[in-house]
Amino acid sequence: MRMIAYAVAGAIPLVGLAAMSAAGPEAVRSCGAVQVRTAATGPSTLVTVGADGVPVSIRVLPQRINAIGRDDDNSLYGIAQPVGARAQFVRISALGQISMLGAARGLGDVFVGTAHAGRLLLLSGRDLVTVRIAGLARTVVPLSAPVEIGDWAFDPTRRALLSISTASGRPALISVDPTIGTVTTLGYPAGLPRDSYGAIWLGHDALFALQNETGTTYRVPLGGQAATRVAMGVPVTAADAASCAVVPTPPASPSPSPVSPSPVVRPTPSPSPVSPSPSPSPSASLISPTAIAVPPSPTAPPSPSRPPSPSSLPSPPSPPSPLKPPAVVVPPKPARVVPRVVPPPLIPRPVPPQSPVLPRVVVPPALLPTPPQRISPIVANAESHEQQRERSRRRVAVAAAVMTLGAVLARSRTRTR
Repeated sequence: MRMIAYAVAGAIPLVGLAAMSAAGPEAVRSCGAVQVRTAATGPSTLVTVGADGVPVSIRVLPQRINAIGRDDDNSLYGIAQPVGARAQFVRISALGQISMLGAARGLGDVFVGTAHAGRLLLLSGRDLVTVRIAGLARTVVPLSAPVEIGDWAFDPTRRALLSISTASGRPALISVDPTIGTVTTLGYPAGLPRDSYGAIWLGHDALFALQNETGTTYRVPLGGQAATRVAMGVPVTAADAASCAVVPTPPASPSPSPVSPSPVVRPTPSPSPVSPSPSPSPSASLISPTAIAVPPSPTAPPSPSRPPSPSSLPSPPSPPSPLKPPAVVVPPKPARVVPRVVPPPLIPRPVPPQSPVLPRVVVPPALLPTPPQRISPIVANAESHEQQRERSRRRVAVAAAVMTLGAVLARSRTRTR
């Protein structure tokens, strides 16, 4: 019976070719859950799954693909595992075209994977391997407990990887922290057979799991309810799934209702006990201390009994606080009025005639007598010695010239004789 089941599974690519005209590549663009199913022989088949878990074949891929995942921009990635060749990281387009990204070295037979935030989250043995899609740089985190899973899916709400593990002998719903590798058991859903589940994806507040041995799809509620069977299928040798990348949106906060501003009640300063005085001018009321400390209400009239405070006088105390006793206000003393004495009018006096102004004689600087300059004795002595030396040099020069002339004359006489 198992051989017959595998033979039927090998016919899935033919069914996919027949269903392409009905579904078309738009089924991948519709952001539904995507699966890759691989039979005993032949390449993988790209399948999209509806909300009811019923698969619809899309396209036969040119290679065997596993460990697929959808990034936040709904780009599909995975690992190509050709027979007799090295595994490669690949990108799969909506039309089923495969682009090679780089060799998947040192990972072994990897079949558990998903994608999130520009990274591939893979399970290699007991290690969670995070591979950055841009550049393929990786980090390795060991898991805190052993797991036996065939796939996992990233839950953006819990910020964790969810899967069905059979390490304890019965299927358990687990979560894995992708940062530190902590494994947590969330429960043991009833209704799940003890078998391997190669394709795991999220949808409608539930985890969907594909059982490889029978090709049956189960819906596992995340709230702890029993699992239910939602679709039947055919056995597959390998399978993997990728959820639609949906970033959870926070609940919209209710818009605050407009609150009418409450009127501000300001205490009215009590009038000072002073004698009546004329009303202050508008400029005086604008620079009063109370107007600077607490601005009065636009409708409040100015106090008629408040005296104007000149800028040169010190500021009076501010209005008393309601919690403190009122301050004693000392009224200023009234200014003493001094009668102004008007001086008598000035009588103009006759101006005497001015004498003619003679022109001023300006003596040139060269004609002005030069005051004698005081010369230091040392300087005078040096100048005297210099003058004597100059006279001696002149005398020596004259004597030398006379002697030379005499010698010339003597020679001329000797030759004449």
